[in-house]
Amino acid sequence: MKITKHIPLFMLVALFACTYALQPSAVQARADTVNISSLIEMLVALNIIPEDKADLAREYAAGQEEDEDGEDTSSDTETGNLCAYGQFKNALQLGSQGDEVTQLQEFLASDLSIYPEGQITGYFGPLTEKAVKRYQEKYGIDQVGIVGPQTRSMMQEQYHNCIALRKQEQEQKREQLNKSDDEEETDDNEDADEDTNEDSIEITLQVEDEDEATITWESSEPSKKGFRVVWSMDENPTYPTRDGDKSLLSYSKDGGGRTLYAFDGPGTYYVRVCENLGSSKCGAYSNEVEIELESEYTSYVDAIDLEVGNSNNEVEWETDGTAKKGFKVVWSMDENPTYPTRDSDELLSYDSSSRDDAILDAFDGAGTYYVRVCEYIGGTECGTYSNEVEIELED
Repeated sequence: MKITKHIPLFMLVALFACTYALQPSAVQARADTVNISSLIEMLVALNIIPEDKADLAREYAAGQEEDEDGEDTSSDTETGNLCAYGQFKNALQLGSQGDEVTQLQEFLASDLSIYPEGQITGYFGPLTEKAVKRYQEKYGIDQVGIVGPQTRSMMQEQYHNCIALRKQEQEQKREQLNKSDDEEETDDNEDADEDTNEDSIEITLQVEDEDEATITWESSEPSKKGFRVVWSMDENPTYPTRDGDKSLLSYSKDGGGRTLYAFDGPGTYYVRVCENLGSSKCGAYSNEVEIELESEYTSYVDAIDLEVGNSNNEVEWETDGTAKKGFKVVWSMDENPTYPTRDSDELLSYDSSSRDDAILDAFDGAGTYYVRVCEYIGGTECGTYSNEVEIELED
């Protein structure tokens, strides 16, 4: 097939792309796929594109079809709607509403195991909150049901990885479109061999820093779809995971590293890395290593110095270290307020690690209140506590 036969196709695709850019966002995804597919069929009918190249041309032009191996993207976050909805600028939580909530719901609905209800309402209600918690559980984030900095960072990471994967796929399709029949057949056979030869890659895994709970691995060959990290308190963790196993996806093609956590309590965990093939399959596995994981959560603060601020109802503090997940301020008319709070305690939560003051109210009537600040480390746990101060609060 001569490349000159594709010139009208590329020109028409460009024309449709311009039309697409002027369409409302709500209809863009549908309009470009339907119109370009119709154009492809017309070119096939005119013998401009041979019958056996129609599918490849359609995939190249639309860029939205499934992978050729039939990978199910409804539950695999490597492709699919993540490219469209993976970036969120604002914190989203119960009661939020608007376009970003709509995009969040569409993002979550792309994985039926996370948001099986799939309701797209633009309002952040209880179902959306449950879906966010499932997403956070799946990716090792504290299950607070709020789309905060960590959750947005993970979604953005997936977004950028998806964009990179899309570009790679598009480049491969561009190259395939310009090859002769014989070259394409050879490439298809080589790709099939790469996907099915589980022993073509050798992965070497090691514990990089046990105190920081980090592992790293190297691969003798690139893995086109990244790697899976699986770990468990049982030997030989595998993917798809068994009961008691945990897995994380890394989009790095040549090797990488991960920080693990003790999802099943502190103790010895067994770790392996495998070549990700997609469709819930792994190819070659690494060696197995053991790592001691102390806790699901880690403290990064050595001390917090708390004092009464300039106004009668203000407290201020200085931190030795970085409270990566923020602070909890607890106060009460009883000594030693704590988190999780007792019935007599009141609580303020701050996500920012740079926060250094708080304004308190006399929630239990005027009088003397005892105040402490702690480093929030995840779940329902605090790490380092400050000293306790007394403050006089008025109604």
